[in-house]
Amino acid sequence: MASFDGRPLGELSGSGAVLFLRSPSVITTSVKFEAGGEVTFVVGSRAVILSGLSGNSAGPLVTESFERLNKACDIVASRGYRGGVVSDPIEEHVVWWHEEAKTVLRLWSAWTTTGTLRAGSPAALSSQDWHESLRYFRMSEETDDLFDAFRNVYLGIESALSALVPVQLRPDGRPSEGEGAWLKRALSVLSGSIDLHAYAPGQDPDPIQDVFDDLYGRVRTAVFHAKTNRPVALPLDLANRDMVSSAKIRYTRLLGDLMRVTLGVQFQWGGLTRAFMDEAMKEIVGNWQLFVTSDSSPATSDDTRTSPRGERVEVVAARRAPELDQGRWFSVAGRLSVSEMEVIGRFGAINADGDLAGVEFLGAVGLDGIDEVEVAIAARQLNGNQPRSAYLT
Repeated sequence: MASFDGRPLGELSGSGAVLFLRSPSVITTSVKFEAGGEVTFVVGSRAVILSGLSGNSAGPLVTESFERLNKACDIVASRGYRGGVVSDPIEEHVVWWHEEAKTVLRLWSAWTTTGTLRAGSPAALSSQDWHESLRYFRMSEETDDLFDAFRNVYLGIESALSALVPVQLRPDGRPSEGEGAWLKRALSVLSGSIDLHAYAPGQDPDPIQDVFDDLYGRVRTAVFHAKTNRPVALPLDLANRDMVSSAKIRYTRLLGDLMRVTLGVQFQWGGLTRAFMDEAMKEIVGNWQLFVTSDSSPATSDDTRTSPRGERVEVVAARRAPELDQGRWFSVAGRLSVSEMEVIGRFGAINADGDLAGVEFLGAVGLDGIDEVEVAIAARQLNGNQPRSAYLT
């Protein structure tokens, strides 16, 4: 039977996945779902095995398994245990499914590099530069949660904008206008100093209305509220992640320009353009070949050999796989028959010079009952001089 680190993957007649927690599980248990399938945790292990899934290809399986594991973690937490935080499956996953009477298992890993260009250190700073909105901005960049980051960006905009356009008050000190009415009026005033077209998603020809509908009516409402039968962006829900991520990046830039206008704060954003970095990464990834080995040595950042123990290594002919690209992740993939291999441990990429580009070890995968293995690796390059775009949850 196919296995992961000695744990059976279950009946291969169905589809399944191995996803990973950020930290090892604190409990050994399983959660069974009424629709079928089981989620199995083992104390001390980051790996969680999900069996009995319904997806019949890798993409839907990744989405289904991520949603199911998060629900299982919620249930575990409701019993008084730390449920754990699920690692983003774009970074690491194992899934298996059936394809033309064959059982295919995919090993996936994704790598990020970040480049930062700074023109020396800033001059001596003064406390006169401080404003409450700076706290919200800083926390939006420091938090590891995307939704928390967006909430802080929104509150930073609210803080800085109210310094420019104060909320109208009644004689008793209570607001005389609603929050939405104030924000729309404030954006109208701000448009005299900042071109809001740069931040509008393009749904309405009027940039003031466009930013208002998107920032306040769509994203803020979904992230800040949780009422039944209303649009809600549930934390860790992949369906809304792109919407929130795009809004966070766009409105961080608006916050930066707003603080420049209202407070005189100058953000040192710059560096290489996103388009240049993306094209460079596509070229680098496109020249990679892939490999697998039975060697189960842990992967380290200073690895230079595919197999430190000198075990069998199979080179996998790779191709650029744009159908697997997501956002700024650029992918390569390849397949091999496993008729002569019993276990795969480490896998990774070899660059055009024949050197090790990177290596991953998720666990020892026993291949009994598996017909083909698909190895897929994605990579991206981020600009450290730009507002943060990558979050753990």
